[in-house]
Amino acid sequence: YSKENNLNIKMLKIGTKLQKASEAIDRAALLPTVNFQLEYGKESEELSKSADIGEWGWRATVAVNYDIWYWGKNKNKYDRTKNETEKTIQNEKNSVNNIELSIRNNYLELLRIEKTIEAKKKAVDSSKENFEIEREKLQYQMVTATDFLAAETRYRKAEIEYNNMEIDYYVTLQKYNDLIGRGRK
Repeated sequence: YSKENNLNIKMLKIGTKLQKASEAIDRAALLPTVNFQLEYGKESEELSKSADIGEWGWRATVAVNYDIWYWGKNKNKYDRTKNETEKTIQNEKNSVNNIELSIRNNYLELLRIEKTIEAKKKAVDSSKENFEIEREKLQYQMVTATDFLAAETRYRKAEIEYNNMEIDYYVTLQKYNDLIGRGRK
């Protein structure tokens, strides 16, 4: 799915097709040109009403043209274009491999972030429970205000880390969707 829908891969494939077409054009410059002309008409130029059917007929002309003066220049241009085509094909393969690697890395990053979100959620729950216990202790004056504020700080910090991890997840998910061609919805 990712290869067919990735915009960068599509652009690379189009670039390769264009380079191959350019190579074919340069190769055609090495070949002679052939012109073929077919005519049906009267042998004499004079038109008359009593023209005999036997005077009418088909005439074919074949012309072959080959410019030998520029053959070396055209051969060098073709060789250069052929090398460029090979480089373009190799660049396409390398880029496709890099894109596939990026897709794989993003997917693994998504899995890692999902596990981290689960751990952060447990940390939030634990620190919230600890915060509630410290609040009750404060009501009965079993702890100082400093201890209560420290518990609240740990709770708020755990919530912030959890929220940041969720944001990281959505950013990574969007990057992954962009790479596989789903894009933004």
